[in-house]
Amino acid sequence: MKRTIESRRQVVGGRSPVAAAALFVSALLALLVAQPAYGRGLGFMARPMRIEFQADAGRRAVTNLELRNTSGERQSTVDLRLVELSQGANGRWRIIEPGDAEEEELEGLASCRPWTQLEGPSVTLDPFERRDVRITFDVPARARGVYFAGIIAQTRPPEGATGIRTVIRFLIPVIVEIRGRSVRQNVNLEDVGMTFRERSSDSPATTFVHARVANPGLTYSRLRGTVRVEREWEGRWRPVTEAALPSANIIPGAGFDIRHDIERRLPSGRYRLTGTLYVDGRRLPTLTEEIEFAGDPEVTEVSVDSALTLEPEVVDVTGTPGATRTAVVALRNLSDDAVTVRPRVEVPGSLQGVMMGELRGDDLACAEWTTVAPDEFTLRGGGRQNLRVVTRIPAIDDPQAVYYASLVFDAAYPDGQSAGQTDTLLALRMQGVELEPKGECISLSVAQGEGSEYVISARFANTGNVHYDATARARLTDPTGMRGHGEAMLSGETGRMLPLQMRDYSGLIDFADIEPGVYVLRVVLDKDGAGRVVRETGLRVEDEDGERIVTQIERPDEEPAEDDDAE
Repeated sequence: MKRTIESRRQVVGGRSPVAAAALFVSALLALLVAQPAYGRGLGFMARPMRIEFQADAGRRAVTNLELRNTSGERQSTVDLRLVELSQGANGRWRIIEPGDAEEEELEGLASCRPWTQLEGPSVTLDPFERRDVRITFDVPARARGVYFAGIIAQTRPPEGATGIRTVIRFLIPVIVEIRGRSVRQNVNLEDVGMTFRERSSDSPATTFVHARVANPGLTYSRLRGTVRVEREWEGRWRPVTEAALPSANIIPGAGFDIRHDIERRLPSGRYRLTGTLYVDGRRLPTLTEEIEFAGDPEVTEVSVDSALTLEPEVVDVTGTPGATRTAVVALRNLSDDAVTVRPRVEVPGSLQGVMMGELRGDDLACAEWTTVAPDEFTLRGGGRQNLRVVTRIPAIDDPQAVYYASLVFDAAYPDGQSAGQTDTLLALRMQGVELEPKGECISLSVAQGEGSEYVISARFANTGNVHYDATARARLTDPTGMRGHGEAMLSGETGRMLPLQMRDYSGLIDFADIEPGVYVLRVVLDKDGAGRVVRETGLRVEDEDGERIVTQIERPDEEPAEDDDAE
């Protein structure tokens, strides 16, 4: 299928000028572990920026929010208040202020705000002072599932200040998971669609694909997915593109659209959209919709993704501080049409905005040191182009074991219309630094699925200093661990798992034939020849009118295991 010449869409974000007396700077950070939000030079920092923990129904739980004045010259007063949280497009947090939402929407929120109390409405901090603010949760006896609220922490302008005043405002999401009886996982992909957006004064015309997701269940689940776009042409469906949707979390009772710009104008016609959604790592059945699309009236043909392939799939390089290293990658164009290719080097997505202890994701990136040449070229149909990847390593005193970069190759047709992209990973191994392939199971949960099936979900983190390939599995045994009663391979994202990266894995175990009693659930992450990470939890299985009810219980005599070879 021949491609169509169309103009390429590029998103341009704009910000209106500040004409008021106060300038508000807001931040919402979701980090691997609770880490500070930095307002150095602007007034204060707070940590954690995401309060997430487990609690027991009918009991009181207490945690702290740390506030610190980062100024050495003046006092800082921070005002605190609780707000309701909902979600908007792409799963972004939506703060619900009094009067912002209808009563029906408020009733549908899984809110912990009514039983959450802050120690006080404000805190005044002397220069460089740090103080803990106590947060108390009086959990109701009938609480089940996961509950949410938000804490707004905002600096107060100094008294008597004139002119432009800078106010720092942070949102700290509060997520409380109730331990005990399993709740239902019921996240659905309800619809897929496509929308044409006309050109405006600051944005070219483009097309968005969107997927509607809803969570009538009680779990807080992680989502990722794709939408494949095909067009009917001469009685056949021809591929146009496959769009990776932005990852999102979805709270109980929420529903929203996940949108993605496919950076092209499409003509009107009949299209087929196939949506695939992964919930906590588990793939749901695909959803296919055929639509009559009202597209760009100026366009008559379709621009499709070119077929670009890279060799090798991963670029492995070894170096030392102060050295320069060069690698070669080969890019092939398997389609018939010529494309213009523009390489770029980025920090891998899994390293962006994450921290563990004092280590930031950016500390493991070598994107700033790396260039790709040529920086633009035309690749004819069926052609091949060799590219030089040059990394100039700084003279680092205390290097990390491995540094990473994403090599991205954007393809466009001669008029600038998108022809898709492909990418690969650059892994720069530093000589003389010991590799430590570590991992940790961050969470393990059990939720009701369909019928007698239960969904086993585990979140693992790479806490070491090197990547590895990983697979995960679950096994149900008696309390001694000797007799097995069920097992499942856990599905999830594949490929190299980078340091600081978290991955969700999920699978199903059928409890129909499991007799009532106490069992042990063990999840294992195999680290491709570098040992394994193990975590166990107790399960109580009960029979209620012929239905198996599973409750997660503590095993106080056991600790999560790292690199445990026992089965």
